[in-house]
This record gives sequence, C-alpha cells and structure tokens, in this order.
Amino acid sequence: NYISQMSGYLPDGRLANDKPQSAYIRSSKDESMLDRKRLELESARKQEILRLENERTLELIRKEKESSSSLLAQAELKLQKVEGDVRDMANREKEIKARFDLAEEKLSHREYELEQREAAVKTAEELASRFAKREEEVWNKENELKGREENIRKAEELIAQARADAEALRTASRDRSQKISQRSRAWDEQRTNDLQQLADQRRALDERTHRLQAELAEREAALSVKEQKLRVDAEQLHASRAGAAQNEERARALASSDLNRIQADISRATKELEVLATQKEQHTAKLTDLVRQVDEMDRKLRQLSNAEADAVHAVRATESATQEALAAGHKKVESLERQRVDLTSEIASLKTRRDQLEKQLKSDKEAWEKEHKSEMETFKVQRQSARAELDRVRGEVTLLMEQQEARARALDEWAEAEDERLRTARQRLQAQE
Repeated sequence: NYISQMSGYLPDGRLANDKPQSAYIRSSKDESMLDRKRLELESARKQEILRLENERTLELIRKEKESSSSLLAQAELKLQKVEGDVRDMANREKEIKARFDLAEEKLSHREYELEQREAAVKTAEELASRFAKREEEVWNKENELKGREENIRKAEELIAQARADAEALRTASRDRSQKISQRSRAWDEQRTNDLQQLADQRRALDERTHRLQAELAEREAALSVKEQKLRVDAEQLHASRAGAAQNEERARALASSDLNRIQADISRATKELEVLATQKEQHTAKLTDLVRQVDEMDRKLRQLSNAEADAVHAVRATESATQEALAAGHKKVESLERQRVDLTSEIASLKTRRDQLEKQLKSDKEAWEKEHKSEMETFKVQRQSARAELDRVRGEVTLLMEQQEARARALDEWAEAEDERLRTARQRLQAQE
C-alpha cells in the first residue's frame, strides 16, 4: 500500500486522483497503457515485497545462524572443559599410580630385607623340624606295623574259624556215619529175625508134613480133606513167604536209598572239606606273605632303629660339641642370643610395619579407586550431557536450516510464479497492442 501510494496509484490499480466520472479514459489504447502501467507498478510492488521478505528471511537466517553458532561454541567450550577435566584426571591418576608404585617398591624392599632375616631364623628352625619329622616317621612306621599286626591277627582268627568249621564238618560226617552204621545194623538184625522166622516156619511145616505122612496110611479115608487143608495151608505159607520177600525187597530199597543219600552227604562233605582245604592253603599263603611282610618291616624297623641310634649319637656328639663351644665361648653365645632376640624383635616390628603399610596401601587404593570411579562417573555423565546438548543444538540448527531452506524455496517458487504471471500479462498486453 505504501508503494502504491508513493507511485500515485491505489491498491486496486487506479490512480489516486482518478474519478469514476472521468471521460478521458475511453479508448483502448489508453486502457492498454493504463494496464501496462498498472502491471509494471504491481510487478514493482511485488518485487519490493519479495525483496523485503527476502531481506527479513535473510536477517532471520543470520540471527538463527548466530544463535546456532553461539550454542555450538558453548557446546564446544563445554566439551573442551570436559576433555580438560579428563586430562586432569588422567594426570592425577598417573601421579597416584606413581606414588602407589613407589610405595610398592619400598614395601618390596622391606619385604626382601624381612625375607633375608626370616631365612636366617628358618635355618635354625629347620634343625628342630628335622628331628620332629624323624620322630613322626618312626611313629608312622610303628602305627603301620600295628596295623599289619592287626591284619595278621584277623587272618589268624579267620584261619582258626576255618579250622573250627572243618572240624565241625568232620564231626557231623562222623555222626552221620555212625547213624548210617546203626541203621545198617538194625536192618541186618531185622533181616536175620525175618530169616529165622521163615526157617522156623519151614521146620514146622516139615514136621507137620512128616506127621501127616505118618498118619496118611492110617487115615486114608480123610486124605482128600487133609490134602485140601494142606493145600490151603501151603498157599497161605506161600503167600506169607511172598509178603516176607516183598518186605525184604522194600527194606533193601529203603536201605539202598538211605545208603545213596548218605554217600551223597559224604561226597558233599568231602567237597566242602576240599574247599576248606583250598581256603586253608590260600590263608596259609596269605599268612606266609604277611609273615614275610612282618619280617621285612622288622628289618626296616631295625634299620630305622640303627638310623635312630646313629642320629642320637650324632645329636649327642653335637650336644657335646655345643657344650664345649658354650664352655669355650659363653659370651659369644650370649651375644648371639641377644642378636637373635633383637632380630626377632626387629622381624616382629617389620611385620607390624609391613601390615600397617599394606593396610595403608589398601586404604589408599580403595579411596583412590572410589574417587576415580566417582570422577569417571561424573565425567561420563558430563560427557553424555555435553554430547546430548551438542546433538540437540545440531539438530535444532539442522531443523532451522531445513525450515529456512524450505521457506526460501517457497519464496523462490512464489517469485517465479509471479514473474511467470507478469510475463504472461505483458505478453497478453503486447498481443493486444
């Protein structure tokens, strides 16, 4: 509107002093000239608007760029500060590590001195430990011998038990043999009695036959009856003889069965005796081996006794030499004793000092690790915050640039469209002229 008023035209394209009742604008040429001027003025106005819009857009872009640059600079400063803090922490960590290494070196030197002095004390302690070790070996050997004696005793008990079992089996076998003999005698007596009864019955039958034959001549009339009676008696006698024979066969079968069973028992008992004899031989072999081991242990025990006697003799000789040395240099021994006491006291002091240094180093290390961990966590949080802030600023700048570019593209497209419309209008006017 301002541009239109300055150029003498109204916003709708009419002149400011143009009156509706004017009679001057009637020809088509004047209208074309007016349209051309109006188009030119409108084009100039739009170009001025576009220029102002572009200037305002450029100013906004410049301000946003300055703001973005300021934010980027602040983020870079924060990042540099964080990196400087990291370098400071690294330098501090190096200093603490150097102090820790120096303390460890001092402690190692102290430990080396302590080890040298402890070695001198251990040399004296080894002499006492050797004798104690030898006594322990002798004690272990005695326990081992006692264990083997116990094994021998158990083996002898097993052998005695096996012998008792074998004797019990022999006794049982003898009892069974006696029972079999008694049964056999009883069967023989029963058989003899049966045979005696049969013989008596036969003699009685013979006597009766003779008596009947003697009476045959006298009693011929009753011969048939008597013969029938004799035939019946003969049949009964034959039946009794057959029963006696069957009883005898049955008794023989029973006796044979008992005899077979007894023989089987005897065979089984014989096998058991053979197994017991084999076990006895095995136990005898084990006993022989145990006796051999006992002899070997006795030999080793004698060797140990001889070695112990030699050691006792050496100890006594050493004690004698020591007594002589003590008698010859009592003051020197007292000096060495004082040195030993001082050395022991110094070793205890060094141990206490070492423990204190270790506790102090441990405490310093824990404090340093805790402080280092806290500083690293703080640094990590600060770095993450700085990174997030930097990413946020970059994202805002990128979004702002994209928005400005989109706005510039829209203005360019609008300007091109206006230029195209103006060119079309000019071409239309030129065509009308």
